[in-house]
Amino acid sequence: MNEKRQRTPEDRKRFAALMVIFFTVFIDLIGFGIIIPILQPYAIGKFGATEFQAGILMGVFSMVQFFFTPLWGWLSDRFGRKPILLITLLGIALSYVVLAVANSLTMLFVGRIMAGFFAGNIAIAQSYVADVTPPEKRAHGMGLIGAAFGLGFTFGPMIGGLLAHWGYAAPSFAAAGASGVAFLFGLIVLEESYPKEKRSEPSELRHPILNLAKVYSEHQVRNVVFANFLWTTTFSMWEVVLVLFVGFEVFPEIPEDDLPMRVGMIFGVMGLLSAFIQGGMIRQLMKHFDERKLTHIGIVFYIIGSLGFVGYLAGSFQGTFWPLVPALLLIAIGSAFMNTLPSAIVSRLVGPDRQGEVIGSFRGMGSLGRVVGPVVGAYLFAHLSHASPYIAGAVLMGVAFMLVMRRFDFFEAS
Repeated sequence: MNEKRQRTPEDRKRFAALMVIFFTVFIDLIGFGIIIPILQPYAIGKFGATEFQAGILMGVFSMVQFFFTPLWGWLSDRFGRKPILLITLLGIALSYVVLAVANSLTMLFVGRIMAGFFAGNIAIAQSYVADVTPPEKRAHGMGLIGAAFGLGFTFGPMIGGLLAHWGYAAPSFAAAGASGVAFLFGLIVLEESYPKEKRSEPSELRHPILNLAKVYSEHQVRNVVFANFLWTTTFSMWEVVLVLFVGFEVFPEIPEDDLPMRVGMIFGVMGLLSAFIQGGMIRQLMKHFDERKLTHIGIVFYIIGSLGFVGYLAGSFQGTFWPLVPALLLIAIGSAFMNTLPSAIVSRLVGPDRQGEVIGSFRGMGSLGRVVGPVVGAYLFAHLSHASPYIAGAVLMGVAFMLVMRRFDFFEAS
C-alpha cells in the first residue's frame, strides 16, 4: 500500500505506457499464434504441399525476419518507435489477409514472407520499454513484453484450432483482425517514447546485420547476443520435436487426431506458467538477484529440464505422462527467465541512441536461431536418437552459460 501512495506522476505515466505496449503486443501475438496450428495442414490439405514444403513454409517467416527485424529497429532509432511499430502491425495484418484469400501455395509463401518482413514489432516494443523505464526496472518492463508474448502464444493456437472448424480462411481473417485491432489501439492510445530531440543524427541507411563490427564491437554485447542465439536455437529445436516426442514416446497409442490437442494443452499450461513468471515473479526476484544471476538460474533450470527428457527415456517411462512433468515445468521456468533477462541486459549495455539498432540485431539473431533450431532438431530426432535433441540443447545452453558468466559493465548516462 505504501508503494502505491509513493508513486509519482512519472511512475504512473510509465506504468500506463507499459500497459499500452503490453496490450498492443498481446493482441498482435494472439494473431500470430492463431496461424500456428492451421498453416501446415492448410498447405498440405488444400494445395498438396509436401511435408518438406510445409516445413519450409513455417521456416521462411523466421528466415525473412532475421534479415529485416534489425532494419525496423534501426528505423525506429531515426523516426521514432510509434510510426515504425504501426507500420509493422499494419503490414502483418495485410499478410494474414493474403493467407486468407490464397488460392495457391505460392500465395501462402507470399503471405509468410510478408509477415516475416514486417515482424519487427517485438524488437520495437522492447526498444520502447528501454525508452520509458530506468535501468534498474528494465527487467520488469521486458518481463511484461515476455508475458504478453507468452499469453498471446498460449491463447492464439487454441483460438486457431477452434476457428479451423469453419475453414482455414477463418483463422487467417481472425489473425488479421487481431493485428488490425493492435494497430488501432497503438494509433489511438500509444504515445511516442523517443521524441525527435533525443534521436541521433541521421546517418547512412545500412542494415545492422551487414555492419556486425559496429553492432557487436563491444564484447559484452556480442556475448549476450550470441547467448540469445544459442537459446533461441535450443528452444525452437525443443519446440519442433515436442510433438514428435509426445507422439512416439509419451502417447504412442493415441489417435492421430487427438495428438495436437494433447500437445496444445501442454504448450498452454507451460505458456501460462511462463507468462506468470515473466509478468510478476521476475520483478520480485530482481529485489534479491541481478539480471546476470537470474540468467544463470534460468539456464541451469533449462539444462536440467532438457536432461529430464533424456532421463525419461533412460528410465523406460515411455507410455506415461506424469514422469515427464518435472522436466516440462523446469523448461517452462527456464524459458521465462531466458525470454526476459537477456534482452534487459543487452538494452543496458548501450546508450539510448542505439537501443533500436542493438535490440533489432538481438532479435534478428534470435530469428536466425529459430531458422536453425527446427532443422537441426528434426534431423537429430529422426536420424540419430530421440534423446539427441535434448542432449544437444543442454550442451548449447552450457555454452550460453559461459558467455554470460562475467560481470557486465552497464551503460551509465553522463
